[in-house]
Amino acid sequence: LSILAVFLFYNTSLSKIFLGNSGSYFLGLYIIIFFTILEDQDKITLLNSLILYTVFLVDTIYTIIVRFSYKIISDISDNKTFFNSLMSSLTHITQAHCTHNYQQLTKKNNSHSKTVLLLMSFNIFWCLPLAVISYEVNAYQWPLLLLSCLPYIFWCYKNKAGWEIK
Repeated sequence: LSILAVFLFYNTSLSKIFLGNSGSYFLGLYIIIFFTILEDQDKITLLNSLILYTVFLVDTIYTIIVRFSYKIISDISDNKTFFNSLMSSLTHITQAHCTHNYQQLTKKNNSHSKTVLLLMSFNIFWCLPLAVISYEVNAYQWPLLLLSCLPYIFWCYKNKAGWEIK
């Protein structure tokens, strides 16, 4: 945790440290291990973790689905075979792009800091309370997971996440 605090300190405007892919992989692994330990200690459940990860999960899944669908539909309309369209679409979703919702929000707000604050607020004021309720009332974990995702799905739709507008 102290490593993350130091990184946060040095990663403010005019960053002195860049996390990069390797750092992101490490951070993701660290978070997964952290949540696994909490789950083993019965302090959190998998669905609580998913509620807390709503922004990352929905943004990623929504964008992949939209990019895949857009590409396969455009290839099929160009009279490519289904197999070729499928393979082309699978390749397409692995290519670099700037169409995630957080990237669209950054362009729209013209500020990375505003976007981070906005997404952090969504997580703290929407997802965190739902995760706490989900932990306290296990019977409603699935509906609460859906409830955490719906506003962000709408937000992705509104900002045309995944769309490659030319």
